[in-house]
Amino acid sequence: MDESSPTRDQAPPPGPGETGPAERALASALRTVFGVLRVVMVIVLAALVFSNTRFLQQNQRAVILRFGKIVGTGAGRVHGPGVVFAWPQPIDEIIVVDKERVQTLEIDDFMYRKGARAGGTESLGDTLTPGLDGYTLTGDANIVHTSWGIQYQVDDVVEYALNVEDPAELIRRALAAAVVHTSAELTVEEVLWGEGEEMRRRVRRRLQERLDAAASGIAIGEVNTTAREHPRQTDEGFVAVTNASLERSKEKQKAERYREAVLAAVAGAAGPRLAVKVGELAAAENALEDQRGALEDQRGALEDQRGALEDERGALEDQRAIENEPDTAKVDALRAEVAALLDEAGGEVAWILGEAKKYKTKVVEDAASMAATFEALDRKYKENPEVFIRQTYLDAMEKVVGQAGATFVLSRGERIWLLLEPEKKPPPKKEEAAPVGAPTPEERMRRGLMNL
Repeated sequence: MDESSPTRDQAPPPGPGETGPAERALASALRTVFGVLRVVMVIVLAALVFSNTRFLQQNQRAVILRFGKIVGTGAGRVHGPGVVFAWPQPIDEIIVVDKERVQTLEIDDFMYRKGARAGGTESLGDTLTPGLDGYTLTGDANIVHTSWGIQYQVDDVVEYALNVEDPAELIRRALAAAVVHTSAELTVEEVLWGEGEEMRRRVRRRLQERLDAAASGIAIGEVNTTAREHPRQTDEGFVAVTNASLERSKEKQKAERYREAVLAAVAGAAGPRLAVKVGELAAAENALEDQRGALEDQRGALEDQRGALEDERGALEDQRAIENEPDTAKVDALRAEVAALLDEAGGEVAWILGEAKKYKTKVVEDAASMAATFEALDRKYKENPEVFIRQTYLDAMEKVVGQAGATFVLSRGERIWLLLEPEKKPPPKKEEAAPVGAPTPEERMRRGLMNL
């Protein structure tokens, strides 16, 4: 057999244009690899396309920034709960915001160091250390320590997403300015021992104003002081002040009880009602005086502007008519009620009223007598002024000289010496003893003052 002829075990050589088994296997493998690569590329592309897709919870909102500019207009700028699609970064950026959730922030920047607080082992020493111990100054130059609890939530999603990176730090800085400003307006008593409502209200208002000025989109809820303390280095002084305040409250209560007892003793059953009505009458009279003063001020201003306000004369007349009719009905009614209660009152009040009426009658009669005397003297003076003056002078000198032992009188440049025997004065009358049990004048005056 010829060696060049093929055997049964050898494949015949490929003919022209045909490929061998190796080439076919290589081609098949390449087709498989490229198919896998296409699938992988499609998966990678899909993952890249959907890589910036978010699912928002019920309390979450989101805004999309495309190359740093917010996407959409109006209400369309904010995306609600559900799936939110955006192009991959760095084309789009999704900012997710917790809008409806109320968040709480505890701020103790104005308290002394944590290691020296309750349960701590660190000592404060005799002075505070800046940087470690926080504090604020009150309006009366006292030091106080406070800590705060702040509740807040996002109100404007767009402003919050664009302007706020660290809400806790922003609120902390704004609160520091608000607390320092408010503490400087209050006294140490108002900060430490007051109810604190006024301080919290002012701090909340100033905090919200600063956050609004920063366009933060944050709405402040409740603002509370979780701690209010005085410096521990001044414990002794503050304890003394606290004890004095408690003592004052006790003395005030004792004084009120004593007042009620005195009213019941001097005015009987009508005492409490009389005291109430007298207080109402005093308040009403003060209000009436304030009203009259305001009306007088307005009247003066209107008079000063009369020349410039001729065109508004009708309006001014209406205003003047209103001003000339102050509300005196309440005062008159209270005066009538007080007078009726005074008529019902007994005891010391009745005695004082009787004495007051007698004194009033005496003063009126004396004033009328003096007025009549002066009118008679005035008539005599008008009839002959020179004679009246000379006679009056001589009468006066006679009274003066009659009380002297030896004196001289100057009269028209001449010195006249008069040696007179002093007039013998009658011995003083003995005061009649007051009836047993009758109050002395000093007691009557004191009781009258206590009833005012």
